[in-house]
Amino acid sequence: MSEVQKIRILRIINRFNLGGPTYNAAYLTKHIGNEFETKLIGGIKDDSEASSEYMLEQIGVEAQIIPEMKRSISFDDVEAYKNISKIIQDFNPHIVHTRIKAGTLGRLAAVSWGSRYSTHFLRTCFPFLFRKAYHRLLQND
Repeated sequence: MSEVQKIRILRIINRFNLGGPTYNAAYLTKHIGNEFETKLIGGIKDDSEASSEYMLEQIGVEAQIIPEMKRSISFDDVEAYKNISKIIQDFNPHIVHTRIKAGTLGRLAAVSWGSRYSTHFLRTCFPFLFRKAYHRLLQND
């Protein structure tokens, strides 16, 4: 009897600072369902920011931290890209779910690696932008 292969989802967020992206990615990772295998990775918070790592521990989500991935754009991004590429090679995700800067690095790494599978990309942007645009569409009806 052959085992059904789980769909692998790699979530990449810019950094584990206290805020909505960490909550979103952590709760999706925790509660998506047993038919998926998920991995959450992200960069370090800025010195001026509060950490969200305690929240990951509270809900039981393991995350891999990439120290070179930071808020600001720098030469460290090259190392972050290499780390993400290695993670993609090892994990071989079917879906790469990204946000903002992490999305650029993640998509570049996934495309350059050439997954054995057809990798799909899901990018989450600022939801408040959609809310405003959606509200305008409703007013124009």
